[in-house]
Amino acid sequence: NEAFFGSIAYLNVEAVNICGEVSSDSLIINISSVGIKEKNNSPDITIAPNPSIGFFNISINGVEDDIKLSVVNSEGIAILQQIIHNPNNQNTYKLDISNEPSGVYYLKFSNQIYSITKKVIVKAHP
Repeated sequence: NEAFFGSIAYLNVEAVNICGEVSSDSLIINISSVGIKEKNNSPDITIAPNPSIGFFNISINGVEDDIKLSVVNSEGIAILQQIIHNPNNQNTYKLDISNEPSGVYYLKFSNQIYSITKKVIVKAHP
């Protein structure tokens, strides 16, 4: 929570000895947040249509550097690797894997900062 600046907790302790005498004390504990704020500016990647017969339109927003695209089949074999240059300046990147058999494929987008994987389905040609 960005508005969390800390808090105060009160701890009351009471002890009873074997003679039945009671002693108590109170402690004030200051609690402050510690850590690094997580930056969540991950790229927005849209793939459509999905499923398709192998033709996909990919829109990438939020990435200024080149991004590597790896297409991996369901057996974990990379069937295609390409560099998408300056994706923010393109409206849509077109991916053609229509020559591949129908099934599930994983598109891995990566650069020095991000690694994002999206699942696509190639359906059989009509």
